[in-house]
Amino acid sequence: MEIAPKYESKLPIVRVEKVLLVKSKSKSIVRDDAISPRIMFLSSIDQRFGAYQRNLLVFSGPEDPEVVSSGIKHAMEELLVSHDFFSGRFQRNHLTQKLEIRCDDSGAILASARADLRLEGLLASMDSISHLFFCFPVDARSIEELPMLTIQVTGLSGDTGFAIGVLCHHAITDATSGISFLSNLASIARGAGLLFHPNSDRSVFKARHPPQPSFPHHEFIHHPNLDSSRYAITLESAICVGERSKRASGEIKRRKAFHFSFETLTHLKNSVLLSVPRGCTTFEALAAYVWRYAARYSKKVPEETSRLRFVLDIRRTVQPPLDATFVGNAIYWAHAEMTQRDLVGEPLGAAVIEIQRARAQITDEYLRSGWDFLEENRNFWYSSGNCDVGINAWPRAMLGARELDFGWGKPCRAVFPLDPETSTVMFVPVDGGIDVSLCLFPHQLEQYSDFMPTFAKQ
Repeated sequence: MEIAPKYESKLPIVRVEKVLLVKSKSKSIVRDDAISPRIMFLSSIDQRFGAYQRNLLVFSGPEDPEVVSSGIKHAMEELLVSHDFFSGRFQRNHLTQKLEIRCDDSGAILASARADLRLEGLLASMDSISHLFFCFPVDARSIEELPMLTIQVTGLSGDTGFAIGVLCHHAITDATSGISFLSNLASIARGAGLLFHPNSDRSVFKARHPPQPSFPHHEFIHHPNLDSSRYAITLESAICVGERSKRASGEIKRRKAFHFSFETLTHLKNSVLLSVPRGCTTFEALAAYVWRYAARYSKKVPEETSRLRFVLDIRRTVQPPLDATFVGNAIYWAHAEMTQRDLVGEPLGAAVIEIQRARAQITDEYLRSGWDFLEENRNFWYSSGNCDVGINAWPRAMLGARELDFGWGKPCRAVFPLDPETSTVMFVPVDGGIDVSLCLFPHQLEQYSDFMPTFAKQ
């Protein structure tokens, strides 16, 4: 089904030529008001992700973009049979007043575009790529109209290549399940069929009835206007990052990546082993370093508390554990804290030990207590205001995106553009190590000019 294009990038190099509303090819889906569609429960975590995850795959070669779009369309039609949530829409449950997904095959979006830009030009400047994503939410009148999935195929000039820009709503997937979805889509597109059937059952994350919080949850604070904040699913939160950036005024944050090679990371881990009897992981050592570095430039007095928040994958923590087929946000935030004096003055291993304590606290019972707490306290959530550093480490499985074969060979570049508006520090797996991505104002760049040299002396 073709719909009129509602979007054209303000950047002159891209023209959106066609927009399709793609639905499942399943003959079993009956569009009859008398038959209720499947309703997918959204957890307390899902409810707080209002943005779209961005995935960009760039391919070289003379492949006709129209042929690519046709192939993607057929793959989407087959994929939406098993991934019916990507073809659904938000709706509010009138009893619980929470959002859920109505899997009614309303459709996903596929856009075809042309860019007056050659492949080499795109690869040379990947900083401004928002025009390679179809930002349909700009025109939506309510969250019930937001698509869960949009894909834009953009042909590059001179038949030098094409780009596939994928937007998945974050309420549906985290980074791990997002890669699994792309793997399934690529497998179908190249004719190999579905790799695995997705498990979208989030009932393991439901609060108990009645709720039974058994731990203090200082990680959550009260938000007087939570449902209209950036921690809610709203039209404003859904607008693509590139569109929001155009509206921004004043000094704008930019992301800067610092590369930590495996050799550097090994040196860092070795530097803390004498003060960490049980040893440590690469993440723990690197997180401790970033936390302490930020504390050195903090305006807090020595007696004040410095707090670190970091994301954990809880697939193996919840009971029963979730397998690799799970699609959803299987994450929770752990909290570590130390006084400024101890964080800056003690050996780095002291921060590692505190991070290990915070990780060990996140058990199945603690998670259930947290979900029960949120059920009883609907206006409570995390806040960057009660933590000094937030860290999200992406899984190394994301490197597998470069191996995705849709039938036109593997991409020459796979990019997961980061939101420049969030202060979260991102640990991004790359060849040879980890990129630490910091969100900084231009005037902060000088402060971080010694980020790597200081580390080299540890």
